[in-house]
Amino acid sequence: MCSWPCMVSTVPAKPATAPPRSFVQVLHDSCDVQISQLPSPSIKGDSLSIKITQEEYERGLTDCKRNHHGRLLLNKGDKPMTARDLSTKLSKIWLTSSQWKMISLGRGYYEFQFASYEDIRMAWSMGIL
Repeated sequence: MCSWPCMVSTVPAKPATAPPRSFVQVLHDSCDVQISQLPSPSIKGDSLSIKITQEEYERGLTDCKRNHHGRLLLNKGDKPMTARDLSTKLSKIWLTSSQWKMISLGRGYYEFQFASYEDIRMAWSMGIL
């Protein structure tokens, strides 16, 4: 036993690492939707049908007006660009009043979600890379 605290080894113990989670586990925790909140399906002929109210339809249209889809195309020999690099470059070009989000859809496709219709128009008018 050492009476001087400065002489005691303070090497922290290595934290136990959790096993990697699967894609399904990550998605399962992303949002909790109660089955009771979903519309009730019905069968019409050979098809499954879900009734969407006019209010839900209009809410969906409003949300779509604030989204933009795009694809990153690179020339042969260009350095690959990560989603983070793309987001950084676009943030310098798109001087919107609010933050926007970028979601990778795979194969170079992205969805951009803006806070307002004015922000998407501003980004569109500023151009692309």
